[in-house]
Amino acid sequence: MKRIAVAFAGFALVASLAHAGERLDADAVKALITDKSLTFTRASDGGINRNYFSPDGKIYRLSEGTFSEGTWNVTEDGKHCVEGVHGGCAFIESNGDGTYGRVHTKNGKLFGTWTNFTNGKDL
Repeated sequence: MKRIAVAFAGFALVASLAHAGERLDADAVKALITDKSLTFTRASDGGINRNYFSPDGKIYRLSEGTFSEGTWNVTEDGKHCVEGVHGGCAFIESNGDGTYGRVHTKNGKLFGTWTNFTNGKDL
């Protein structure tokens, strides 16, 4: 009986984690960030960037006093990709609380979290 309870508890934990984040499709990612500024907190070191995603596909980033520019796009399968600034491609997952995780496309590791969305360029 004890083994069944432990096995069930383990299954329930894995099941809840598997559904913790809803992955956004390409249209939802575009709607979320186009002409918006947001705060990105890196999972690796807690560093913070402020990013603006312009409608013409440019990204403007302010990170620890340094300004940089690059480009962004969203692939058909929903990958959010940046070039010219650090970040590569990642899936975007809702955390269910108005924040979003940027998740590695191959290993599912969290790159960081998007928060504090504002309209327009607010760096």
